[in-house]
Amino acid sequence: MIALVWVLTWATPSVGVSAPDAPETDVVEGDVTQAAATHYAFAVKALEQERFADAINHLEAALAISPRPLVRYNLGQAYAAAGQPLKAYRTLTEYLAEDANQISPERAEFVRTLIRAQERKLAALRIVGLPTEATLKLDGTTTPATDEVWLLPGRHALSVTTPSGAIDMDLELAAGERRTLQLASGLAPAPEMGVLVPQCAVPGVTLVVDGTALGTTPMAPKATLAGSRLVKWKREGYHSSASVASVVADSAVTVSCELKPDPLSPSRNARLHLVNATPDTVVLIDGRRYKAEALAVGPHTVTVTRPGYVAWRNQLNVGRAEQKRVSVTLQPSAEILVERERQAEAQEFWSLVVGASGLGVTASAVGLFLNNQARYERWSTAQRDLDVRALAQKPSDHAEFARSQESNNRLGNVIGTVDQVTVGLGALGISALVVGAVLYLNADDWDSADYTLQADQTSASASWKTYW
Repeated sequence: MIALVWVLTWATPSVGVSAPDAPETDVVEGDVTQAAATHYAFAVKALEQERFADAINHLEAALAISPRPLVRYNLGQAYAAAGQPLKAYRTLTEYLAEDANQISPERAEFVRTLIRAQERKLAALRIVGLPTEATLKLDGTTTPATDEVWLLPGRHALSVTTPSGAIDMDLELAAGERRTLQLASGLAPAPEMGVLVPQCAVPGVTLVVDGTALGTTPMAPKATLAGSRLVKWKREGYHSSASVASVVADSAVTVSCELKPDPLSPSRNARLHLVNATPDTVVLIDGRRYKAEALAVGPHTVTVTRPGYVAWRNQLNVGRAEQKRVSVTLQPSAEILVERERQAEAQEFWSLVVGASGLGVTASAVGLFLNNQARYERWSTAQRDLDVRALAQKPSDHAEFARSQESNNRLGNVIGTVDQVTVGLGALGISALVVGAVLYLNADDWDSADYTLQADQTSASASWKTYW
């Protein structure tokens, strides 16, 4: 394994070959748009939490807005960490090619090491022996015949077309394999071919063309003979549909499935239920709003949406006598996160204002208390003297004693009033401090919506909870 180094000083735990430190000054800001900078910041946070899928989504969005080499560098590493070697190889190769004069020798060597690690997980294919006018397609994609093409290990469809002939074959390539394919000349005349582009929101539907099954949805475009083709769509739990597609040579035609549920099918005995969902939460099954109707056993595309959140989409396979549990988290959208950050900053500001005010009021209460304590000492001393005089006073001293006692009583009343004010100020100051602390500690709490989907042959349920 190779230790990955992310810009902004975040890195995965190092194993094997270590990488040079990335400079802290490489930050996306200033010369890029705010939207790109926002996506990049969210990506960095996701990388710190090793949520590579979320990081890839934000880095791809940032790269689409502002194609900086730094974003491509981190995206290539994210692909590698997420187990996508082909995308990692292509992205890092582009990074080296685009920014060759700006990359430090240490980083360039690290990127080359990472690229070599991806090559060991891929297969390479080179086609030779073709005339210049030949067209080569791998998995339906036109590819230069003289270039070395990097592919994921596994089975691949190869198609070669020349003015004098055509050939189709399947290749099985292993990880780390480099194969050179020598093709002979004198190919059979190429028939006129067109392309069928299947469109179907329901997964697991079989596409049958002229009696031959071409695969199940979702599926890539399929090459087929030009002319009128009989197209059928089949899946258990649905009424089959059929249509005729007119395929034109060297052109693509879209064929859409219009399957209707068969309510009488014995396979339609599964249901989904959302428990405690908010009213604005929407569940789509195969592109249609789900209304608690029975579902066919098999795969379904489940989409959960809520305003202000990024939609969650995945396939849920409802099997016979099989129970599944799928955890779903709706992440706030980039716009909502920006608004939440703005609110958090405002809340943090006001928490400091309230806390500072509470501290000031509490300090005032302490000052009053100390001052009143000194006043109480004077009152207590005077009252003791008056008590002694009361025992020894003469009739001629009665008027002066009364005046002294009245003056000390007024002082005692002032002490009592100040005590009440001190207690009130102290309670107010402490309350303000507590409120300020609570506001400050909760200033960075952003909400996310969590579900747990359960599905089996007879029922399915989902539990909902929100964290603030």
